[in-house]
Amino acid sequence: MELTLKTDRLLLHQITEEDFEFLIKLETRPENKKYEMEGIPQKDSIIKRCKGFIESTRGLPEEGAIRYIVYNEKNEMIGDVSLTCNWEKTKEWEIGYAFLSEYWGNGYATEAVRSVINFAFKELRIHKLMAFINSENTRSVALAKRIGMVQEGHMREARLIDGKWNDEFVFTLLETDLEPEA
Repeated sequence: MELTLKTDRLLLHQITEEDFEFLIKLETRPENKKYEMEGIPQKDSIIKRCKGFIESTRGLPEEGAIRYIVYNEKNEMIGDVSLTCNWEKTKEWEIGYAFLSEYWGNGYATEAVRSVINFAFKELRIHKLMAFINSENTRSVALAKRIGMVQEGHMREARLIDGKWNDEFVFTLLETDLEPEA
């Protein structure tokens, strides 16, 4: 199974230990953790989670996880997209993504996430893709809608961030929701 993904403008490759410094930079940016309960993580916890993704890739395609580094057309690291198996029996997987803010608004996230979604349904043969998004994260909500995800749930006061309760939206995608290829 080929794990490297290519689009018109992007290259996505599975993370390696050489990518840890970039992921530390990405995950410690306040704008990328504004809507997350855990806040800005420590360097050692980021490295531990990254090593977990590398190890979990061995479980593919039935279970496990994979995390991609996203490169733009200038070969700059601009973000990441991850897939994690939530329930192997029902083939339910979860997607996550983060991009450096200087690259927001260029369509990179949409292009990268669509590429990972195609990989998930075609290569991993998943049944359902999930995304759990803070309701105040309007950019992420817009991305989920733009790629065709359906809002299936609204969990009230599901995230406690800086002493304030936030709602969480549950977005899903089934293979039958995907637009047919031209």
